[in-house]
Amino acid sequence: MKTLTKILCCLVFLTVGRLSAQETFAPLISDNCVVFVHADFSKVDIDKLKDTTHKTGEDILKRLGFDESSLKSTSRELRTELEKFDVIVRPTFETLTVDLGIREAAVIADMNLIERGIPIFIAVPWKNRPDRQINLLRNLLYMENAPVDFMKVGQFLILPIPDYPWMEGVEEIVEDWADTMEPSPKALVFDAMKSVAGDEIKAAFTIPEQLRLMARTGAMPPEMPNEIKGLILLASQRIQWASASLSLSELLGGPPSKNADVLLTVKMTRERDAEQLRGMLEQAIEYGVNFWRFMLERDPYMAVQPPPLVFYAAKGFLRTLLPDVEDDLLKFRLKGDLADAKQTVVAAYGMGLTVGLPTIVQIVQEETKRYSRYREKPRAPMAVPVPADVRWLDDE
Repeated sequence: MKTLTKILCCLVFLTVGRLSAQETFAPLISDNCVVFVHADFSKVDIDKLKDTTHKTGEDILKRLGFDESSLKSTSRELRTELEKFDVIVRPTFETLTVDLGIREAAVIADMNLIERGIPIFIAVPWKNRPDRQINLLRNLLYMENAPVDFMKVGQFLILPIPDYPWMEGVEEIVEDWADTMEPSPKALVFDAMKSVAGDEIKAAFTIPEQLRLMARTGAMPPEMPNEIKGLILLASQRIQWASASLSLSELLGGPPSKNADVLLTVKMTRERDAEQLRGMLEQAIEYGVNFWRFMLERDPYMAVQPPPLVFYAAKGFLRTLLPDVEDDLLKFRLKGDLADAKQTVVAAYGMGLTVGLPTIVQIVQEETKRYSRYREKPRAPMAVPVPADVRWLDDE
């Protein structure tokens, strides 16, 4: 396989010290990159997450009106589950960050790989590390018998995720992509990443030329309303990029950062396009709720029709999610009391995931063992019983 000369050359221009996400993974990003999600493990503090989750959990229980006795017993059980979470997560996290020295990872989608059956791949920097550590990482992720394995591409370790697990030729596809891929310092992903805060998880989404062409030339269903057709066409041709970020500690009750209420930022080509897209989103909400009401009113199986209040409330709630236009940017925010409630709502989900994680990990481990036994066990050819009275064509 030809060495990734162009990729390695890009590394020469990387600055010394703590590199930004886009700089670290620049050799893997071309103009065809459509998704880039970056996770910064160095900003994750397990002890802080545990304490914050417990405090937020108690606050939620108090808001729900738990009495003192129920509050104490539930809080005690929550602390017990968080200790189980610690036993499951901490050894894995420390092995990943201390023993293997992995401080960050990225999930990347490239159009040239998507077209060949690999929607995404996971990449971690792998510079000057012995190959034996790959086995440690593989065992850490329960991948002893996985059909798709890690690949070394330049100074990165890549795990491709194909459309289906048994897809053949995955390594050849990735190697060919790596040899022909042109890293681009002007990729739109870089602009999107500059707009997000330094949270643990950052995401950027772009629309490369291939997707724009598909939207222009692709036939839309004739029954699709003009409002929806126009919205899709404008979005596909005028959106430059979108970005979002997530702070685990903030969502679990920590102090909010600047622009914490911004859910998503979308960059348009011009300010006029941003205003037009917002107007079309408003029309789409109007059309969608009216169509929903129209279908329910004509449903013969609906014994009781929802009152008009339901539809007016639905429109009002969706309109609170309409973005603010700031120059050529659309910023989707939670408005009013929703902005204050966001932390509590997401913290509740985060607490539930934290409590359920030990069970999830146990299920994954058991399924991995079962899968390993299935793979190692020789399989006999499938035998289908044929009734005695069946006549084959050859018998005639």
